[in-house]
Amino acid sequence: MLEANPGVDPFLPKAGTQLVVPQQLILPSTVREGIVVNVAEMRLYYYPPGSNTVEVLPIGIGQAGRETPRNWVTAVERKQDGPTWTPTPNTRREYAKEGKTLPAFVPAGPDNPMGLYAIYIGRLYAIHGTNSNFGIGLRVSRAVFVCETRISNIFSITSRSARASNLSIARLK
Repeated sequence: MLEANPGVDPFLPKAGTQLVVPQQLILPSTVREGIVVNVAEMRLYYYPPGSNTVEVLPIGIGQAGRETPRNWVTAVERKQDGPTWTPTPNTRREYAKEGKTLPAFVPAGPDNPMGLYAIYIGRLYAIHGTNSNFGIGLRVSRAVFVCETRISNIFSITSRSARASNLSIARLK
């Protein structure tokens, strides 16, 4: 988007600005099954079983210093409709340094930064929605993958135990 729209503020384009939206992409050279996350592109690819189609979603990834893990293959561990967010003690300390107090947990609802749906991959990470689409396509999270509202479709059709993989541009052939 940046290269297609030079001179346009990528965070807050002026109202009425016409944008060029690139419509083509090259699919990652990897197994085309289940969920594939390409960290370098900040994209999630979902290959439905028994289909010759792909759904592509933009994602937010881990902040600098909180690198999103790369080059792994696992499975969907579980799915949660209306997840709760439990900030880690470390996250709460970091916010406290900035004068912000985080609650012990945030229940499901419009104030929850995990959004409406979470797909837990492996035991440590989640692909989840967000209550603010502002961070999609940016390094905003704590090493998890943040999707916009279309995660609801992938949530509803992804099976538990579906293949999930992550790669970086270095692994593309």
